Amino acid sequence: MMAKQKYWNGSSWEVIGSDAGKVDVTDSANFYAGSNVEGALAEIGAGAMRQLRTAKSSKDANGVYTVVEYRRKTDNTLFARSTLSGGTAPQYTTRTINYYSTNGTTVLKTDTFTINYDSDGDWVSEV
Repeated sequence: MMAKQKYWNGSSWEVIGSDAGKVDVTDSANFYAGSNVEGALAEIGAGAMRQLRTAKSSKDANGVYTVVEYRRKTDNTLFARSTLSGGTAPQYTTRTINYYSTNGTTVLKTDTFTINYDSDGDWVSEV
């Protein structure tokens, strides 16, 4: 077990990070409304419960939809868009997910995954 780090608050020693409300969050993309870890974690939990609507588009000749959009049910703004690309259909090599701010147009984050297939050509993982 590691020793806990402490700081002097002017009148007593306090353990660093003992209260999530005391740990500030630096968020240059303005992804979170809260300014500390406690607030950000509450928003993440609420986000996991978010009601989303799913729509697929861009169906290829093999019947694979290459674009999936997730929209907020409350205002129909875009939450995330997943796009398959690269390779030869139906074995796409890349999946890109863009996550959008509450306005539905500003990209907050992009995740890119390499798609792996087994010897039968079935999709088995993303890394």
